[in-house]
Amino acid sequence: KNDYKFIIKKLKEILEENELLLDSIGYDTHNADGFLGDLEELGVPLIAITQSAQFLNDATVDFELNVRCGNIEYNRKNELMSWSVVNAKTTKNSYGSVKVDKEIRAKYKRIDVVDSTLDSYVLAMKKPEKKVDVNEQIENYLLMSGDE
Repeated sequence: KNDYKFIIKKLKEILEENELLLDSIGYDTHNADGFLGDLEELGVPLIAITQSAQFLNDATVDFELNVRCGNIEYNRKNELMSWSVVNAKTTKNSYGSVKVDKEIRAKYKRIDVVDSTLDSYVLAMKKPEKKVDVNEQIENYLLMSGDE
């Protein structure tokens, strides 16, 4: 069983120690009710990421294409990532949508690192573009440059 209170406490420590700001948090909807309230306290948008081929298809396909083109790199010396990549495979549903999975009987062949990487990729793909207020940017530039 996951100790979500511990995980969220550790996340807060990491954010504070490294002066990081969260943009959003993606979470798996399966059994999420127990910790959603705690995540909401972090004050950023929470984005549900359903672990289905239909939901993950676009990100999985795009990620795979980018890996094949050499646009995505990872540290091959990272044993946890390498273990996860080796154990991951793509599966298709009846509609041809793909997602990453592991063999059904592969109890100890974890793919959590690949899953979380793809979840982050989903967040990046689905994140709404922030609109830039040109007038505000010009005003900020002029203030920084000393002009008023």
